[in-house]
Amino acid sequence: MKVLIAMMWTGLAFGQGQKVLRGTVKQTLDAGQYTYILVATPEGDKWAAVTKAKLKDGAKVAVIQDMVMDNFPSPTLKRKFDHVVFGVLEGKLPAGHPPLKGKDPVAKVPVKPVEKTGDPDGRTVQELFAGKAELKGRIVAVRGRVVKYNGQIMGHNWLHLRDGSGTEAVKDNDITVTSADKAAVGDVVTARGVVGLDKDFGAGYKYDVIIEKASLSR
Repeated sequence: MKVLIAMMWTGLAFGQGQKVLRGTVKQTLDAGQYTYILVATPEGDKWAAVTKAKLKDGAKVAVIQDMVMDNFPSPTLKRKFDHVVFGVLEGKLPAGHPPLKGKDPVAKVPVKPVEKTGDPDGRTVQELFAGKAELKGRIVAVRGRVVKYNGQIMGHNWLHLRDGSGTEAVKDNDITVTSADKAAVGDVVTARGVVGLDKDFGAGYKYDVIIEKASLSR
């Protein structure tokens, strides 16, 4: 699901730097895997979207914020939301879902050099950053070790790959990938997808370079 993002934060800090949207349910709309909730807050009405849930008007809710959307179109509902908080209901974190921490650090997984893929479109992580201007919108393949994985956020799985190239100081050693395919921290995978530049998803999720809609192979 393609989304554009930005919205003013509401609520209080929760847990590991998380934000929570708190209020009273005014309306709910089911659309696919999501339930959209119109939440009455002291700052005004706010829309939130969570994994499909049964909620009654007047119920108190707290939505742990994961991603924040601006001008978000819902083809199912045939409408566009000015602002939507995507997250999970407090106390309803799906089984197996990682804690929502915004800028949580990557896992401390030893990253020994990973051999570059033989794919004609293959790049190392460092090469991807070095040639990003020419690679924008093109398909590339990067082979690396998964050092961070967040499943099913806005219909995508999000992972970070490192292959031993690049450095922490230059920040060209870690590439973020979105995919419908699953992986686990520690896996070595080849991600083949489209290069995107200067993607700002709000809430601290900003990427100079990202590989989107990637297929994963081992």
